[in-house]
Amino acid sequence: MNMLEDRLREALSERAQQSPVSDDAWARTVARARRRRPRASAWSRFMIPAAAAVAVIAIVVGASLLAGAGARAAAPGRPGPRPPRRRPRRPRLRVATIT
Repeated sequence: MNMLEDRLREALSERAQQSPVSDDAWARTVARARRRRPRASAWSRFMIPAAAAVAVIAIVVGASLLAGAGARAAAPGRPGPRPPRRRPRRPRLRVATIT
């Protein structure tokens, strides 16, 4: 063992000698562990996992929508998307003048 472990062991054993321990400490510890904890209602046992599932679905949908906007960009080695077509210009009407 190294020096730190030895010092720690000595300090803990000295502290244990100074600490009073009641005779029924173990029985009280076991009794406390055996006490029934109040159970959560069925509503909360159902709603907490359901809310977590809804949150995960919302995150996945949001991320896929954001990723879908970036998917329109060109992949390496492939041409990008076509630019939007412009409406063809109407030919200008020329008015003939009589002179």
